[in-house]
Amino acid sequence: MLSRTEMSFCSASTSNHFNIIKNNKSKRIVFPTLLWGLMIACFLVLVQPFCSFAEDTGLFGDGRLTLYANHESKSQSLSCIIETGEGGLIVIDGGWNINSEFLLKQIQAKGGHVQAWLLTHPDSDHVGAITTILNHHSQDITIDGIYCSFLDDDWYEQYCDQGCQQTVYALKDALSRMPEDVVHDDIEAGQIIEAGPATIQILNSAYAIEKNTSNNSSVVYLVSLNGTNVVFLGDLGEEGGRQLMEDVDLASLNCDIV
Repeated sequence: MLSRTEMSFCSASTSNHFNIIKNNKSKRIVFPTLLWGLMIACFLVLVQPFCSFAEDTGLFGDGRLTLYANHESKSQSLSCIIETGEGGLIVIDGGWNINSEFLLKQIQAKGGHVQAWLLTHPDSDHVGAITTILNHHSQDITIDGIYCSFLDDDWYEQYCDQGCQQTVYALKDALSRMPEDVVHDDIEAGQIIEAGPATIQILNSAYAIEKNTSNNSSVVYLVSLNGTNVVFLGDLGEEGGRQLMEDVDLASLNCDIV
């Protein structure tokens, strides 16, 4: 039987972004649009300076999922930490560079051992924090693996604005400072990553789509922990979502949270 879920979203209007379905066996959180609908900074909250979603239902067994939003930046971002229940962490994106100090403290408070750091796409509201952490604080935590997928540099130069290009190059430079066996920037669809008791399935590598290029290059991850499946879409746009639906049998994912 499910125990209490703590949801501390900061705005009453936030509930309009979710449909929450509960029964005695499962809890599913889905967007009213399909997967191909533009996911603007997973679990968008824009009002207060900080809010979080802490999963405390027992869905993850001894593990726990925490979403962070609007700390320091007061703007949309994607920052998530999954505690596996065995001392390891899975981090998804991390937010803006201004969020780096806060994120670092959260990781350290949860043991400081990142088994898998999953990056969806190189936008500053997703990878700014990890870029700063890798440049200045990589020695303060343990990172077993960083996973991402890039398009060719000439693609970003042709279809992305200068800000996006700078974000890509800054992230790549930060990754180059890490040991080669830590950085996995050539991930492919179907690849499986083991992180303690958690299993991570990569559903796609970065799509080369001219429209909304950076968002549509989002890698989608399926994280499974103790019988619960969570899908992270990054900011996958409509065009990328349609491609994902052609490439993946979404019905077979049996996901509980999107």
